[in-house]
Amino acid sequence: MRTSDRKHSFVRALSFLVSCLVPLVFGCGSDAGSQAESQLGLILLADDARGEGPLGLDPILDGLASADPEVQQVAGRALGRLENPELVPQIARLLDSHHAGVRLEAVNALGQAVFRADGDEVAVLLQAHLTHETSPAVRGTIGRTLGRMRYQDAEFLRAAEESLFEMITEAEGTPSTEELLGGAMGLEWLTRRNRGYAIQESTRDRLASLSGLHPSTSGMEEETGNRLRRVSLMALSASGNIPDPVMAGALEDPDPDVRRIALAHLARNPAPRGALAAAEAAIADPSPRVRTQALATFGALASGSHRCRVILDATQDQDPMTAVTAIDLLQNPCPNPTGQIRVL
Repeated sequence: MRTSDRKHSFVRALSFLVSCLVPLVFGCGSDAGSQAESQLGLILLADDARGEGPLGLDPILDGLASADPEVQQVAGRALGRLENPELVPQIARLLDSHHAGVRLEAVNALGQAVFRADGDEVAVLLQAHLTHETSPAVRGTIGRTLGRMRYQDAEFLRAAEESLFEMITEAEGTPSTEELLGGAMGLEWLTRRNRGYAIQESTRDRLASLSGLHPSTSGMEEETGNRLRRVSLMALSASGNIPDPVMAGALEDPDPDVRRIALAHLARNPAPRGALAAAEAAIADPSPRVRTQALATFGALASGSHRCRVILDATQDQDPMTAVTAIDLLQNPCPNPTGQIRVL
């Protein structure tokens, strides 16, 4: 028997085996449901072997052409996990699916396929698809994916920023918030991964606006609004500049994590007036994680005996993490070491 015949026989036998192992739950038969389960099993086996097992990539590539959306999604995800740019054309075919879930998985897989490579061409592909994509969830996923790409050409990086700016601008006021959140997350990733890249003033202004967008005025669900403000503030922080009015609002934000992000920015960028006073005031914040960050920021900005007094008081905090942070900040000698020695 030729090698190719033996391989095909093995694949058929394994397919039958998988389809008859699943009957423990689904039953063994030839209906469409059991066929899909069999195909999913083969895809998972090939995925687990990273395409280097006896089946190669055949089950995964066959899954892309399946009439079952679930099979297509699993196949697309498996190809993306290989992080192989040469597989981009095969994954991209899923963007033509009538099922939003398949298209969403294709976007994620395309981003993962070029995770360690030049993402310029995939970015162009996704931007072109964005012009006619109607699903807010898929559009938001494109936003996040554009942000996490590696750009070799500054022109493509700028084009990605412009697409994300349009996304978070056009999406305002729509019933869905996927685009707002996806676009803001994309900008946060883009600014963080491309240190030194200067986002445009219009993008910065829009992020500043989103940083103050509260559920009470926007109609969003509370947690969605909180996430949007956090991510927008993180994007501004990654760009190196949070405007003073935005910082003032963030320090008073009802969401503890927004306040924490603002304080973390002050530790890295202490230029704003009143940064030290703001950090010291936040040591009394009702949220333990905010107090912990406030203490770390205060420790980075303050000096001398006043620094030691505030930190010594914080060692008595009822939250263990805050107290431990304070103790850790006492590693440098205080002008009057008596209290320091007592604590340590």
